[in-house]
Amino acid sequence: MMMRSLLRFLVSVPLVLQGVLSAQELSYRSDFVQPDRRWELISGTGADIRKEAGTTRLIQKEEGETALFVREQYIPAAKNYQIDLSIVPETGAPLHQMGLCWSVNASGSRYYAFVIRPEGYFSVVQVQEGVETMLLPWQEWKKKAKTGEPISLSLRKQGWMLYFSINEKEIASLSFPRQMGARQGVVVKGRASLRLSGYQLSAPAFSILTVEGPMLKARRALLDSAINSPLHETAPLLGENGRNLFFTRGKTLFSDGGIWHAKVQGDSMWTRATWWDPRLPVYRLEPVSCGPSGEWLRFLAQPPTPGYLYYARANPEPGEQARREDLLRLPGDASPASVCLSSDGQTLILAADLPGGYGDLDLYVSFRNEKGQWSSPLNLGPSVNSFGREFSPWTDANGDTLYYASDGKGGYGCSDIFVSARLSSAWTQWSEPLNLGPRINSPGWEGWFRPLPGRNNHFYLSSTDSLRGDFNIYGVRVPIDPTRQPLVRVEGRLLNQKTGEVIAGQVQIREIGPQAKSGAPRVEEAPDGHFSCYLPLGIAYELCPVAPGYFPRTDTLDVRAAKLYREVQRDLYLSPLETGQSVRLDRVYFERARAVLLAESYGELDRLLTLLQTIPTLEIEIRGHTDNVGNEMELQALSEDRAEVVKQYLLDGGIAERRLRSAGFGSSVPIADNARAESRALNRRVEFVIIRQ
Repeated sequence: MMMRSLLRFLVSVPLVLQGVLSAQELSYRSDFVQPDRRWELISGTGADIRKEAGTTRLIQKEEGETALFVREQYIPAAKNYQIDLSIVPETGAPLHQMGLCWSVNASGSRYYAFVIRPEGYFSVVQVQEGVETMLLPWQEWKKKAKTGEPISLSLRKQGWMLYFSINEKEIASLSFPRQMGARQGVVVKGRASLRLSGYQLSAPAFSILTVEGPMLKARRALLDSAINSPLHETAPLLGENGRNLFFTRGKTLFSDGGIWHAKVQGDSMWTRATWWDPRLPVYRLEPVSCGPSGEWLRFLAQPPTPGYLYYARANPEPGEQARREDLLRLPGDASPASVCLSSDGQTLILAADLPGGYGDLDLYVSFRNEKGQWSSPLNLGPSVNSFGREFSPWTDANGDTLYYASDGKGGYGCSDIFVSARLSSAWTQWSEPLNLGPRINSPGWEGWFRPLPGRNNHFYLSSTDSLRGDFNIYGVRVPIDPTRQPLVRVEGRLLNQKTGEVIAGQVQIREIGPQAKSGAPRVEEAPDGHFSCYLPLGIAYELCPVAPGYFPRTDTLDVRAAKLYREVQRDLYLSPLETGQSVRLDRVYFERARAVLLAESYGELDRLLTLLQTIPTLEIEIRGHTDNVGNEMELQALSEDRAEVVKQYLLDGGIAERRLRSAGFGSSVPIADNARAESRALNRRVEFVIIRQ
């Protein structure tokens, strides 16, 4: 429930995501002399790009093969635009084709092409999964494409029509087909060589619907060489305690790679990453869920066994092998590119290229039934998915808020991170996705945007490096907006009162005061002794640490008067249960100068009662103490009576009298200065001493 509310606050308004329009420039021009990393060669056998003496050549050496040299540039379907390409034919086999391609998908398996032949014919074709369909049949241009003579090809979209020109003369038109990708460029089919001399995309700027609020002021920082390398680092996943980082490191984005692991040393500081388990199979892996302290890890296993999750331990026993779970066999043995598994293991969001989808990779949801079987993948629908690739999903446990990457919705780079809210119980109804803005998204690729557990303003993502082009892992800080987040963030440690050692356990949180809600306490886990949580303002809380073998020292957090977001560091202490150990009962209160318990004492005494019930061999002595204000004999009698009252409370709770003793010490054992009123209050106390365990 906490994580659900955190994600809602992140986007400023619960479940109703608000956005603001910002402009993104579309126009681009290149003479192919200056290098541009956003141009890529998608080819069959034998294609090559050669740059020499300020000239760029596209060469296709194999007959029957197709080479695509493209640049990614998202163009909204409703926009008018024009693409101009200048090429110079050099050599080629008879009947080879060359020209302009557009709406090319990431793999080059779907695209449109406006091509010409050397003998003077042109056509417009659609290629989809290797199948070529003529949109305009071959027509005569009445002019041959001579070797060494420049040719300019132009594609102009106006409304819902496409107009085609050769050497600035319009020669054909057809109605606008649906978009299949976000890349445009040059195509060569058959054995040929041509020189690239000019490319220009002309279009007005388009608007990006960007999320409002703190995300627009986010800061991201590259993790150092302890994590990042010249290979691709993707899919950062942190254990629920935020202190174990798992990620994938591989040669390519969606292919081979192993899982690596590092431990936190500070704020975004990590130990040097190590290969997590060399016994795992060497092919594409991706961590998808992790236990509270990293004691188990689930990860997606790609071919040769598609559609499986593997289960493994972070500290495996010698000879222990990872255990395989049947995840989901996809149609045609398709492989999911990335996966988000819910914390309970019952809901799966996956990115896959399945029949009937909207684009290359779409996001789907699948549910696990009581027999452990997964339902057929359900497409999340056109609000989330596009003609491009949607991948690296992340959603909270309830599936209310979805973060994912897309290269088919436009944005600031090749792929951007978007957020969308689920609008109903139907997983196909989502709000219009909002771009997370230019402080998180870059001109490169972004993916795997995941929050640090327990914190709603710290994220990790993978993004392409501006120099090498490989994926690296970044930390992202989102400023807290105090006017929109009526929360207090509490973090701290569970400490041994005697030694200062950090203790694994949990924190039980109750509301206190006249407006307090009754019921079970809220529990925050601290598997490594560290806890972090968010609490609403305007309430007072009791924080009670719990750990086996210790008695808690309960603390109070009062934020009733607070109006703005704040962060509180609060360490909590526990007293070890050792023979002879004295443990103070901090929250036992009496009427002034009387041995009459106040109702506020019952919670503390009930904790002691539970301890005695849990450890039936435990024997204790209850000791009363006072300050030095008053008659010494009266103070001695008061301390004895108060200790006896506490003993009677435990007897009434069913504890055998043989296990309980009581004694009073008056003012003879002070623990603070009696000269000041503040310190005298510390001397008025009730303790218990462990006699036998």
